[in-house]
Amino acid sequence: MVRCTAACALFLFALAQAKEEKTYVAPPVLHARTYAAHDEQPLEKVTVAVDPYDSPAKASIFTVQYLKYGLLPVQLIVSNDGDEPISFKNLKAELVTGRKAKLEALPQAEVMRRLFQHGEIRPHVSSPSPIPIPLPHKSRTSEVEKAQEELDHALFNFIAVEPHTTRAGFLFFDSSLVHDAISGSYVYVSGVRNAHGQELIYFELPLEKAEAQGSTK
Repeated sequence: MVRCTAACALFLFALAQAKEEKTYVAPPVLHARTYAAHDEQPLEKVTVAVDPYDSPAKASIFTVQYLKYGLLPVQLIVSNDGDEPISFKNLKAELVTGRKAKLEALPQAEVMRRLFQHGEIRPHVSSPSPIPIPLPHKSRTSEVEKAQEELDHALFNFIAVEPHTTRAGFLFFDSSLVHDAISGSYVYVSGVRNAHGQELIYFELPLEKAEAQGSTK
């Protein structure tokens, strides 16, 4: 008999909520050390992990079909067990594939541009009513606003991670020209600084480990 862990149950609950409400619901977050693809810096008491959402089942938490258009969502999880904040103001994340292709995390504006380009979202243009008398109508949120709102909530946009806190959000990579963005691939996270402005050594995160962990759940 297969047992569902607490994290698994929370994740399934989040998926059910997202399906019912048709809105983005952030997946539950555990300490970064619990994820297979993690890297820890004991002296700074900081652990960083990644979890790729590279399957339709996992990516169903989103209302936008990012995978369909070659956009790979990767959750970034940061746990700060120290007594001082850790700065992510100058965060840089790069995915290096097994074939050495280098993909930088896309800014929000670029993700939106890709969705426009592929026709996933379209601006809402109101058609003039042939009836001059204004009639009551329900307000409708445009696809652009829905996508923008989802990215506002989903992206990792934290300037800092507070002491004894875990934060998480998504990075998006353009995997449209990559045959396999997971096997033998690593995500490198750099630009992280401690409270004294000193840059930490980069974090090296093997995506293949995350994939293996996901397949055993």
